[in-house]
Amino acid sequence: MAEYRRFLSYVYSYPNGKKEQNTGFVKIEARGRDCRMQFGLQKLPQEETALDVYGFVRQGGILQGIFLGRIPAERGSAEGVIAAERQQMGGSSIRLEELSGLWLKGEGPADYITVWDDFGVESQKLVLEPEAASEESQETSEQPAVDAEPEIVSEENEVSAEPESALEESEESAELESALEESEESAELE
Repeated sequence: MAEYRRFLSYVYSYPNGKKEQNTGFVKIEARGRDCRMQFGLQKLPQEETALDVYGFVRQGGILQGIFLGRIPAERGSAEGVIAAERQQMGGSSIRLEELSGLWLKGEGPADYITVWDDFGVESQKLVLEPEAASEESQETSEQPAVDAEPEIVSEENEVSAEPESALEESEESAELESALEESEESAELE
């Protein structure tokens, strides 16, 4: 039988590099070679139209971002599903089990981050994958893409992945579990 893994992770907003509020969840389900990530976010700025989703791994002193896809946002919320190959997240050589979390980047100043390990996040250390930075660099210069450095996407201060108070977490858990149940019910109806 293929290896099965399923978990729910809360996503928090980090405006100006400081962890503020729970904005939703991502449900990750991996079975065999397939990985499916279902997003449900609320309390987003109204101007957000889409969020780029990056998985990140800790490499040296940086958090290496791997582009996984984009989810649409409208009227202050974002919902969507991203499918990936479990052993090659975003077409890279990185496996799902190697990711330290997800980083969602929109058009506004806030980042939306969920961390899966026990370490904090310094958002100034989040960088795009070298291939994406190289393509951007090629558009603006004649140098080969191989010589390009990863682009630093966020210049924010250190942020923490420490849990909020128990009361806030229990309220958020109930709200998110309700949203997850509604999402699963609508998926079953389809």
